[in-house]
Amino acid sequence: MSLPICEDLDLNEHIDEREFGNLPQLTCLVVDDNEINVELLKWMLEEWGHDVDVAINGLEAVEAIAKKRFDVVFMDYHMPVMNGLMATQKIRELPAPANLTKIIGCTADAFSEVREQLLEAGQDDVISKPIIQRELHMALKASISAGE
Repeated sequence: MSLPICEDLDLNEHIDEREFGNLPQLTCLVVDDNEINVELLKWMLEEWGHDVDVAINGLEAVEAIAKKRFDVVFMDYHMPVMNGLMATQKIRELPAPANLTKIIGCTADAFSEVREQLLEAGQDDVISKPIIQRELHMALKASISAGE
């Protein structure tokens, strides 16, 4: 079986700069055990002027959020030590304001059941990997708007 090649897909299609200007500078936490995913997401967020910290598993994320205020967390699903689902549940159990931190799930799982589980655990949104700039920006903008 052969699959067609998709040459027109640009995963990093740039958004009009005026759209970027609509977001305030944010403090973000990227949680992923895959170095390439971390670097890509970190690069995109820093290009938009956001401050970015990194955690490589859910336990590190929970500990970081307990110590420092983040505007948004980008949480991978499959990670060692503590996965994104369990980390989200633990974050929601923290005292305020940490438990109110916006969490955007990032997963390569295409199944709607996984998305539903993550949302039920307390994530505010879930985006698919590979991460596309437009989708990232829309999710970030929606999560910030929901917090106003």
